[in-house]
Amino acid sequence: MDFDLDLSVFTHMPIKNELLTQNLEDMSDWERIKGDAIDFEGYHPEKVILTELHKKPEIDYERCSKLLFKLITQVCDHYETGYGINGMQNIVMMYRREIAGKIYDQMMKHFYCENGLFQEEVIDVEYSNLPQKLNCRQKVGLYDDFKENYEGHIKSVLFTGIKKGVYPEAKFDSDESELTLARLLDRDDDVLKWLRPAPNEFNITYNRGKRYEPDFVVETADCCYLVEVKGENKLTDPDVLDKKKRGIQYCDVSTRWYKANGYKPWRYLFIPSKQVLPNSSFAQLAKRFQEQ
Repeated sequence: MDFDLDLSVFTHMPIKNELLTQNLEDMSDWERIKGDAIDFEGYHPEKVILTELHKKPEIDYERCSKLLFKLITQVCDHYETGYGINGMQNIVMMYRREIAGKIYDQMMKHFYCENGLFQEEVIDVEYSNLPQKLNCRQKVGLYDDFKENYEGHIKSVLFTGIKKGVYPEAKFDSDESELTLARLLDRDDDVLKWLRPAPNEFNITYNRGKRYEPDFVVETADCCYLVEVKGENKLTDPDVLDKKKRGIQYCDVSTRWYKANGYKPWRYLFIPSKQVLPNSSFAQLAKRFQEQ
């Protein structure tokens, strides 16, 4: 996926030519030594970095050529701005592998692997939910003001008194929008049941085996929903978008099976956290943020 480099990690500085010549590993670079100086004429730092990145199996040059050119140019411009063109060439000649490695590390944070040749099928169905063992430092009622009752982190609080949950107790992450959503689900007339899934409740994997754990499951009279609540600062995060795409696929495959066997369809909701308000209704949220 397209992105801009975080250049703050590229902190190399030029070194003296005599030290540089002692550390050269590529024999083609030795040909550029004239006495005690390095002849940079005809030296192409961009091509040198690209050659190193070509060695990485995840990088598809045909599909990523435009991105690679942009990232390598950003690095070279960064060093040229700080040390001039000779200083930039000096740095690349000395640290090519390390520079390419730093580019590669950032590329992998924006890497997405798509299994286009696979046909997914339902091979097993569970008819019960996984038991949950929830540790906590303190218990607080679902509708109590936990900030007044507890000074610690919301992750260490167990919320009790849940009426429409699959379980009468639940825990939430640091974003209080999950707690707000749980409260409105528990009192919403359209909601039959809701669940905070256990870590292995769903066998959903994405992007080379990462496990995806949805925030909520909600059942209404005519549908079941996988629900993800995300802060506005993460709505375009590549990993979040990968999970979103995988959740939509999961619901699509499940719906085909459920319709064929007389069950409710599944839909995926991707809700920005600031849109979860105490006076929201689940029907409104489902209508606005349904992804399928």
